[in-house]
Amino acid sequence: MSESFAQELRAQLAEARAHWARAQAAGDEAEEEFHRDRVAQLRWLAAEYRVAEEE
Repeated sequence: MSESFAQELRAQLAEARAHWARAQAAGDEAEEEFHRDRVAQLRWLAAEYRVAEEE
């Protein structure tokens, strides 16, 4: 995995976490669910690339 891809993935994860936190604070359940799912997707993607790099 290239370093630029890793940096972009980390940036997207930080942004999704921030959106999730704002949605939680605002009590917006639909937005909270969307961003929680996005965080989960990005975490999965990060895990997949780490595994792929080790194989």
